[in-house]
Amino acid sequence: MIYFIKDTVTLAVTIGYSKDAKKRLAHLQTATPHQLSLLGAIQGGLEHEAAYHERFATYRLQGEWFKGDVLPEVLGIIPKDPVGLLSLQRLRPDDFWHGTCFPPMAR
Repeated sequence: MIYFIKDTVTLAVTIGYSKDAKKRLAHLQTATPHQLSLLGAIQGGLEHEAAYHERFATYRLQGEWFKGDVLPEVLGIIPKDPVGLLSLQRLRPDDFWHGTCFPPMAR
């Protein structure tokens, strides 16, 4: 699954892949003095993680961390229901590059 975790002090967002987002949060929390918050997780694999990294590349801070400017769009990606109606498994990786998944991001 693809997880979205926010640093509550810097507002930076990390986007990554893990089978267990809560465990990943706990692991990341040990590496920072700032409180981290799991914004949510959606279905997807490594190819989807790479697509999100490409999507937000201009906002990259380092590695999987992105400027807080991406937060509004990230919150729009995370499904609002616990069942997760938005399933990236139904999408093809090419959908990310051709703009069928994302509207243009305002800057």
